[in-house]
Amino acid sequence: MAHLWVRDAAERLIEAQLDGAGATLAVEPPFVHAGLLDLGSAQRPWAWILPVRLTSGDAWVLVTTADGLLVNGASVPAGIRVFDSRDEVRGPDGRIVFFADERLARIEPFPDVDRPVRCGRCTCEIEPAVAAVRCPACGAWYHECSDFPCWTSVPFCQACGHATGLDGDGRWTPEES
Repeated sequence: MAHLWVRDAAERLIEAQLDGAGATLAVEPPFVHAGLLDLGSAQRPWAWILPVRLTSGDAWVLVTTADGLLVNGASVPAGIRVFDSRDEVRGPDGRIVFFADERLARIEPFPDVDRPVRCGRCTCEIEPAVAAVRCPACGAWYHECSDFPCWTSVPFCQACGHATGLDGDGRWTPEES
């Protein structure tokens, strides 16, 4: 789940969940607004965070018109940047916001896709609506049902080595960096 970490007026680190409507980063408190504010808003936005659907999966994009905005210490050419998890955004006012996009392994119905997809472990085709897990690191699909517990039956993803547990809580915070 994508979210932002930002410090409030008391310098406590708070989390702001991102949903399908995106968010606006503003100069005055509250610094993170759900949804999109326009340039004429009294909140003076300095960046917008937008969800984008790609064939390889969902992504989040930062769009800005502000001079002096930095992502991981670098300027943002053309005012647009596709986020990577744990990116640091420093606003023109010096405020720092962290982006996190933690994908956790979870059991879900396998989607109906255009071409057959084979399980990363047993190599059998995964049928639509069958319980499956998508590796959060590389995107490989695995069966995960009582007959075929392919994801949890081994300690790591066969394609990339990511741990195959289903118990991760995904609670990275900027203090861990």
